[in-house]
Amino acid sequence: MRKFVAVCIVGPTGNATPPCGACRQILFDFGVEWIILPHKDGVDVKSMQELLPYAFSEDMIETK
Repeated sequence: MRKFVAVCIVGPTGNATPPCGACRQILFDFGVEWIILPHKDGVDVKSMQELLPYAFSEDMIETK
């Protein structure tokens, strides 16, 4: 099984382009740990915990 370790998102404006909320949840579900956001002044590296501090996970579902 392959696992994503990081995702790099590049936008057309030269500004950092973080993923939308729905994309953040999907990235979290696939186990992405780091988001790399290049911009005209350098690079920002954010953890999924920083971008999605209260992520929904299967641990929250009670099974009977």
